[in-house]
Amino acid sequence: PVITAEAADETIECGDYSSDAEEFAAWLENRGGATGDIDACGDVTWSTIPANPALSDGCGETGDVTVTWVLTDECGLTSSTTATFTIEDTTVPEFTMVPENYTAECSDAHPLEMAEAEDICGVIEFTVEADTTFVGCTSNYVVERTFTATDACGNQSSAQQFITIQDTTAPEFAEALPGDLTFDCAADDAAVLTATDNCSDVEVIFTADTVAGDCPNRYTITRMWSVTDDCGNNSSHTQVVTVVDEIAPEFNEALPADVTLDCAADDAAVLTATDNCSDVEVIFTADTVAGDCPN
Repeated sequence: PVITAEAADETIECGDYSSDAEEFAAWLENRGGATGDIDACGDVTWSTIPANPALSDGCGETGDVTVTWVLTDECGLTSSTTATFTIEDTTVPEFTMVPENYTAECSDAHPLEMAEAEDICGVIEFTVEADTTFVGCTSNYVVERTFTATDACGNQSSAQQFITIQDTTAPEFAEALPGDLTFDCAADDAAVLTATDNCSDVEVIFTADTVAGDCPNRYTITRMWSVTDDCGNNSSHTQVVTVVDEIAPEFNEALPADVTLDCAADDAAVLTATDNCSDVEVIFTADTVAGDCPN
């Protein structure tokens, strides 16, 4: 018998047809396109080697099989043709959802969503890698998340998500902030302030600058509390304390009044005094103006 048309190889992409199995069955039914004529000995018959062709078990839903069609006449003479049917997968998975890029404060929630993908030919394996780049401080950084989808045949596709974390919030003082004050004689003790921050531990730095006045009990103190977080966000508070001495000393005893005496003056009273700000001493002086006789 004569093979008038050789069987032809056929390669299809996995998932390109509604049913790869139906496409394979049609190729077998059509003998891969092979045809043959009857010969002088009468009718011919077709058979296959193997008798029941089946696709090999490749990756995913792929596979191949080599089939030999044998044309046999009534006298047992044969001719044959061979072809291979292949189902391959060269298509990468396709992402159907990639989490959006976003920017968030370091103290906010940072959702880590998973990407989604589909493949025309089977199961997908996902991997996620995260690469963190710090920008100036530990609370400012960018996370690059790389999603990789790999199908059963090793075809890969990747997508990225960028998450920007930042610290733009200044620390906050925990206590009520002291206002400006004026005191007599001496200043009060400076308040002790603490602070909290949304992303890092912080410490309050206290400084005081004193400007002297015209006496020890007159001066001005400028107090400053300052707190800075790891990323340079700062809060500060200034209080001005003014110390004054506007009250004159007071005599402790009754003050002697003017008097007129015969012949001789009495002894001068001894007076003492107190002051609200300091120790004081009474200075006594007497000035005598002579008359027209000793008495």
